[in-house]
Amino acid sequence: MFRRRILEPQHYLAMAAGDRKQRKEERWNEWRQGTWKQYLKKKEAARQREEAEKIKARELQKRKEEDERIKAQRELRNRQEAQLADGIIGTRSPENAVGEAWKCSD
Repeated sequence: MFRRRILEPQHYLAMAAGDRKQRKEERWNEWRQGTWKQYLKKKEAARQREEAEKIKARELQKRKEEDERIKAQRELRNRQEAQLADGIIGTRSPENAVGEAWKCSD
């Protein structure tokens, strides 16, 4: 019925070459997919780093604003205490001190 075909040596070489080519192509595809995955991983890592830097910058800005607010409150409190002390003692400010000295020299 069916006749078995006898392959000559060049046919074996052609089959082997085809197999080699196919394996080479498969390796190339695997390598390409691997490099693509590496690229995506690097891209994701860079995005996460950038996001972390943004968050850190926001936190730093908040901390800076908080420090400025606290500093302004301290200055205001110190000014109010100084004004209170000027009112009680009367010689805290230079004008009052000169006025007091002038009154004492009379």
